[in-house]
Amino acid sequence: MPFWLAIAGAREHNLRAMSDDQFTKLFTYMQDFRREMDARFAAIEHNIDRIYSLLDAVIKQQEIEEQERLAINNQLSRHEQWIVRAAPVVRIGYKD
Repeated sequence: MPFWLAIAGAREHNLRAMSDDQFTKLFTYMQDFRREMDARFAAIEHNIDRIYSLLDAVIKQQEIEEQERLAINNQLSRHEQWIVRAAPVVRIGYKD
């Protein structure tokens, strides 16, 4: 008899030999195990959502800082242009 047939026969024998009580215990164990895995995956999913939220907040802050930096640079350029034009009028030497 081939080896795989012997294993299949043994498995069938073990399943037929399982009592209702054993099957109920196995079924209950599998349900508990599934609930535990569902809880673990839910916790992991919650952590991943939290990480994405934090990452979004960091990206948003960087975008705000970039816009502020551009506005400040624009304002500084306007001030410098005003100083360059005003320096000769008030007779103050100014070099770029």
